[in-house]
Amino acid sequence: MNNLIDIKNILQKQFMDMFDLKQIRPNIFQIILPYYYSDGDIFEVFVETEGDLLVIQDYGLSLMKLSYDSDTESDYKRELIRKILKENQVDFDEGNIYLMTSIHFLLPNLMLFLDTISKISGLSLLNKKVARKQFYEIVEKFLFEKFADYGFESKYLPEKVPFAEDYLAPHAITRTLNNIPICLFPIATNDKCDQVTITVQHYKLSGFNPSLIVIYESMEEISGKKTSKVTNFMDKQFSFFFKNEDFITTYLKERLN
Repeated sequence: MNNLIDIKNILQKQFMDMFDLKQIRPNIFQIILPYYYSDGDIFEVFVETEGDLLVIQDYGLSLMKLSYDSDTESDYKRELIRKILKENQVDFDEGNIYLMTSIHFLLPNLMLFLDTISKISGLSLLNKKVARKQFYEIVEKFLFEKFADYGFESKYLPEKVPFAEDYLAPHAITRTLNNIPICLFPIATNDKCDQVTITVQHYKLSGFNPSLIVIYESMEEISGKKTSKVTNFMDKQFSFFFKNEDFITTYLKERLN
């Protein structure tokens, strides 16, 4: 068996054997397909008729499933979920992931929906260490995109600071009105907060006085004792990064223009 027709027939038969459609209510059907979560449970996907349109949805079951293995309430996880939905042009309402489609495009949109659910369910494998690393990468990308024209630098080496290589600023905007750089410090953990406190304290003792700004992933996740120390040195702190990008951009550009 090595010709196109034979292979096609086998694939069609095997697919049909694994496919099923179960009526849940008069206008709601569950689609059974061989798509599974990492624990072996099948994806729970439904299609509901709404006039001439169909709604492919999961009734919130995907996020409920994810919450068993992962913290879906963290700012970082919520942002990743929002990004996945936006990139796949899939909608979201109070936990329910859904996609409107005409019957003529049911199959391609169903495959898109399944791919979206697969990406979201994969977030359960994202451990905290990887998540923190990606937070710092996201902040760097955000700052570069917004402030590349203002002399943005990563791993900024401050001039005239003793042992400057050991006290780099993660990011800096150098093209300012008063030629005083703005140093920006993303913080996601207690250890990072300690490191930033030591760095900016060294700046002050060395007579280097840039504008100092902290961007927390979530200030609520950092010990109060840690934040109280770093607060003494900072000109501005943003308690949350995600969903505050526009506010951060506006604040910084007002300082630069």
